[in-house]
Amino acid sequence: MIARQPSKIKSPAEDLLTAEKIRTRLTTRIMGVETYSFRQTRSTNDLAFHLAEQGAAEGTLVIAESQKKGRGRFGRCWISPPGGLWFSLILRPYFFPSLAPRITITASLAVASTIRQLTPLPALIRWPNDILIKGKKVSGIITEMNAETEVIKFIILGIGVNLNLDATDFPPEIRNMATSIRQELGYSLSRVDFLVTLLGKIEKYYLELKAGRFFSILQEWCHFSATLGRQVKVNTPEGPFEGYALNIDDDGALVLRLDSGFLKRILTGDVTFISFPE
Repeated sequence: MIARQPSKIKSPAEDLLTAEKIRTRLTTRIMGVETYSFRQTRSTNDLAFHLAEQGAAEGTLVIAESQKKGRGRFGRCWISPPGGLWFSLILRPYFFPSLAPRITITASLAVASTIRQLTPLPALIRWPNDILIKGKKVSGIITEMNAETEVIKFIILGIGVNLNLDATDFPPEIRNMATSIRQELGYSLSRVDFLVTLLGKIEKYYLELKAGRFFSILQEWCHFSATLGRQVKVNTPEGPFEGYALNIDDDGALVLRLDSGFLKRILTGDVTFISFPE
């Protein structure tokens, strides 16, 4: 089956994201079948979390044209103006909470794979959750979990993609670190086309994950990695560590080989490149 290429968009008015428009284009069985769309909201993750607590089904999609209080990992602000893709999905996986980082690995693969499929842009993944184009961040992922000791009640998967944004949409202090797909291509793409393809990718990989095939996901993820095989610095709750990014383990943790030769396993942290991959 040949994938449909995303349409070029001439004006923002023809690219509004509505629940009806999204549902008529969906090819998924789970992701987005129940959809809530908003012109503006505080945070799609907050709304999805509330819906999940009320019993909303797995795959429920919450999407907004813009967010007033979008956030990334560690509570950081995520700039969410009109023109991007800002959405959250409710997931109800049946595995131990300790395996939740696998969701981030799976989602980052879906985003990078979608960009590569629909554009000529060389998207790469910076562990654990950033999608880069030519060294600049174009997408980020956040997961928030409601769980008991051995049971995940639900996970909210939040994804932001800088799709049809201009440099002026970013604050001056991050313009040298962030980019958008429109900036890189020179034209806008249909956000509905991009979203529908991305939801299909998320569903495909998520079903593989639930079926116990994380190893195959991880193998594919490694082909998109900007982190593995590089000297990196990782800021963690324990402090900073520098070393050679050796691999990703079965839990989604980054394994560093420190200068001492010791292998350090890191579940949470921010990676910076000591030398950026060519």
